Amino acid sequence: MAVVEVEMSGKGDLYKEFGALLERANKTNARPADVQKLTRFLGENEAENLWRRVAGVCRTAESSLLGDDRIPAGLRECWKRRMAALRRELGHADAPQMEKLLIEHAVVCWLRLNLIETFNAQILNQNVSLIKATFWEKRLVTAQQRFTRAVETLAKVRTLTAATRLIESRTEAKRVGSLRLMKAPEAA
Repeated sequence: MAVVEVEMSGKGDLYKEFGALLERANKTNARPADVQKLTRFLGENEAENLWRRVAGVCRTAESSLLGDDRIPAGLRECWKRRMAALRRELGHADAPQMEKLLIEHAVVCWLRLNLIETFNAQILNQNVSLIKATFWEKRLVTAQQRFTRAVETLAKVRTLTAATRLIESRTEAKRVGSLRLMKAPEAA
């Protein structure tokens, strides 16, 4: 099973118990009883939103991609910092939830594109068959398309969000202006 990161700072025993249950239930051949215990625990602690403590799909994919043994450890560490910088530069911390999801997706697409670029370059430096070269070229094109779509989608959502905010602020300004006119003293 993919690496699952769990942020456990805070509520002490509750988070420790959640982490232990999740670890037991998050195995390829997890015992049904362990999964049931986790499900029951999540239900009993619904108000705590414990599921939010588990890394999302994109972060899990990121961990799996970075776990590839073909990536040198130094490059892996640099890419981790680059991805953190990308998140900051794209405004992840202050973004609405939908934009946060799209930023995470764009960052994973960036990582996948860079990995495939790297592997493609390594493979093309070898004496490989046309079939293998074509395979890697197709993977590269697909990764480029995914990254481009991710960035375009983020830009579109931001444009729509900005337009909606502008319309809302103009509507509010008109409403406030109308209220002021209604309350204005009559001229003598």
